[in-house]
Amino acid sequence: MRTIKDLLRFKGNINVYLNSPAICTLFLKNAEGEGFAFRNGGKPTDSPYNDLIVLHHDFTIAHHGFVGHEAFRLSGKMRPIVPTIWIDYAKYLTGERNYVIRRDRPCRWAK
Repeated sequence: MRTIKDLLRFKGNINVYLNSPAICTLFLKNAEGEGFAFRNGGKPTDSPYNDLIVLHHDFTIAHHGFVGHEAFRLSGKMRPIVPTIWIDYAKYLTGERNYVIRRDRPCRWAK
């Protein structure tokens, strides 16, 4: 079974798309079970629904706000400073091979 911890193998920013409240609830439950927490120490299962969550390599998670949602909607038209990956959690959980929505490569001047 694929775990959230397995996603930490990706370098840079890891963004997880949750396509429904049910998938979000499952993600938050799994994240808590795997030892993830919000940066303020809050439990993932105490969190409300959000369709975009960011994973940090220090086993913390955060909700994306306006800027994260805009970056997601711009569909690769912006170039990040660090490598960024967007994961469809429902596809990831079901074992689909194409669970990566997209990878954004950093712009050349950011290196």
